[in-house]
Amino acid sequence: MKIIGIDPSLNHIGLAWFDTEKDIRVNTLEVEPPFNPDPVARRIFAAQRLFVKIQTVGFENADVAIIEYPNFQTSERGKIAAQEGHTFDLAFIAGAISGRMRTTRWFMPTPVQWKGNRSKEAMGVRFTEWTGLDYHKISDHRYEAAMMIKWFLDKN
Repeated sequence: MKIIGIDPSLNHIGLAWFDTEKDIRVNTLEVEPPFNPDPVARRIFAAQRLFVKIQTVGFENADVAIIEYPNFQTSERGKIAAQEGHTFDLAFIAGAISGRMRTTRWFMPTPVQWKGNRSKEAMGVRFTEWTGLDYHKISDHRYEAAMMIKWFLDKN
């Protein structure tokens, strides 16, 4: 079974893919859109780069895809993200990717649904325990994408 986990962002997209016959791989896609003041053009560019990367690793037909779907947070940081349009950016990328992939099972959990109230640090520690890879040496986007896969495996 092929499973892909995606931690969306406009600039640093976390990807993890897991083949039950192989092992887990993690990667971060650095998206550097050309200067364009149009926010929609930036979102489209990020989504296109993500889809090309998914095709490159051969997971456009993954059996299961998990992409974090943003929700509005009531914390100060969450309010700022919403005001600056970041929450909408992530929702746009999630929707654009889910519309292009030929995946049979989609899961789009919010951060609270898949990790509860655990901090990035706590998720990093769990990632290291699961994979043996030192989370200090990789992007939090990478290990959070991987931990969404772990969440799915534990749940199913």
